[in-house]
Amino acid sequence: MALIRMRTQARTVVAAFLATVAGGWALDAKACRCRPLSLAEYHAAADHVFVATLDAFAPEGDTVFLVFDIHPPAYKGAGIARRWATAPHSAACGLPLAAGRSYLVFAQDDTTSPGVSRTGTCDGSRMLAANGDIPDFSDVPGRYVPRQLEALAATAASPGAGQPVDGAVIGLLRTAGLPARVRGHDRPGTGSGRLSPSSSLDRREIAYEQSAVVVAATAPGGWYRVRFDGRPAWIHVPDGDFRPLPSVVVNRLNYLTMAWDGVLWPAPGAGLPFRTRHAFDRPREVPARVIGANRVADSLWWHVEVLSSSPCEGGDGATIGAGYVPAWNVDGELTAWYYARGC
Repeated sequence: MALIRMRTQARTVVAAFLATVAGGWALDAKACRCRPLSLAEYHAAADHVFVATLDAFAPEGDTVFLVFDIHPPAYKGAGIARRWATAPHSAACGLPLAAGRSYLVFAQDDTTSPGVSRTGTCDGSRMLAANGDIPDFSDVPGRYVPRQLEALAATAASPGAGQPVDGAVIGLLRTAGLPARVRGHDRPGTGSGRLSPSSSLDRREIAYEQSAVVVAATAPGGWYRVRFDGRPAWIHVPDGDFRPLPSVVVNRLNYLTMAWDGVLWPAPGAGLPFRTRHAFDRPREVPARVIGANRVADSLWWHVEVLSSSPCEGGDGATIGAGYVPAWNVDGELTAWYYARGC
């Protein structure tokens, strides 16, 4: 009841306000002129992009503040603590306002008013049709807009996708034959270095009670870049048993880690990527099959099948989505791994 009263009061206030506007700015009704942009240009210029229902709106001076019920997921930004605002009339490119209607919103943060983001018709924002259809853009028919926005959101979230940042894991070095103390060097091929216990090397479990040394880079002659208690160093293991990442991860009892952004690509770094429901409110790893690895230039991509449930939990493991995932996120964390100890 309180929400209904709030909406009713808001409509009453705004109705009176718009009546005044209609009389005061009638001569400026055609003053707003905007150069149409492509959907990608509107997305790039915005700090927030989302679909929402307008619950209420109210004027404050030369601004109308909007109460949006945002439909998750947002395509960009959309902090819930922000105040949304538009110009008070169409002459200033303000949004057409109707409580209860849905909108596709492109908003920019107001640099002079912290916590406020402004939107209008020149930003690409528009009211949806009564049946929820999105109006056409200059380059994209309305029915394809959600898919294109998904792709833009996914692309913006994956700069340099598939390329390892400095220090990212590229493979594992089996520890069999390592001496109790290993000499760490600043660069491969250098002479003297400091001796450290091999037990202090950063490791990752590869099987039950078995581990291997994490390797971030290799150099000819049996040199490996590793970490001693988090500190980088090069070690020389001429007969080392090095396993590149694909040989470690592919065709295991896999899962996608919390570093995965929930995006699947139809081809390695190409096509229109799309976000799955796993991109949001994900409490843990996502069961998957890593069925292959593809290298494109300096990038490494996993070919994955996302599963409905984990075989370890008694599920049937049905495939609910398939595509390609970069091997590392932008911070260099692995996006896929496997249950080293089995179920």
